[in-house]
Amino acid sequence: MAELSNQIGDVERKLSNERLATERKAAADKLAAQVDDFEHRLPGFLQASHEFTESAQALAPVSFESAEIGAHLRSLAGEIEIAAAFVIADMRNAVLAVLSGDRPIPREPAEVVELIPPAVNAPPTEECVPMFCVHGCKWRAADGTQTFGPQYEDIELPKRLLARASARGAIVRMDDPRRKQLRGVRGGAMRIDAPDVIDLDAEPQEPEAETSASTEFTEIDRGPDRVLRIVP
Repeated sequence: MAELSNQIGDVERKLSNERLATERKAAADKLAAQVDDFEHRLPGFLQASHEFTESAQALAPVSFESAEIGAHLRSLAGEIEIAAAFVIADMRNAVLAVLSGDRPIPREPAEVVELIPPAVNAPPTEECVPMFCVHGCKWRAADGTQTFGPQYEDIELPKRLLARASARGAIVRMDDPRRKQLRGVRGGAMRIDAPDVIDLDAEPQEPEAETSASTEFTEIDRGPDRVLRIVP
């Protein structure tokens, strides 16, 4: 059994080495083709850069910027030509190193999966009107947020609450003379939970009817009349 296990291990190692050698050969061939393509395209790029530089330099007498473009491109093309020569030589050596196993097999970069968060429904909005607040008030916006209108400050009040706020004396128009006199005098020193803050979401309470004292008397039945007699 031990000998059989050793034989199986030898076969598996041989298959693994052959598979790895096949992968290295394929990776080396692919890298060599990429280097060939890079080297093949370099002369065309340099030629195009030279022609564009000459075109830019032709405009130099009437355009300073064009002269700068030409000079920059000429310098850049020279640097690229020198750097490309080093890259080509280094990549040729890399092909041999990948094939021999002295360099890891180049792997394709992992695919980047962009996670798009689920769409969030925008909070509901409603039309608002600028008003001047003469009495502290509060209300809930369309999205349920509690909103506070400080006394003597400009506010953006939902249009649906204009009539109610005006009827309850909480707001005036922006051109009201009181705005010019009173705006900001409290400096925002008012709390939303103050007892005198008007809740525009609440229905106005009806005033309680005044109770008056009754002037009518109710006769109580006390049975038959009683006569008081004095005995001498």
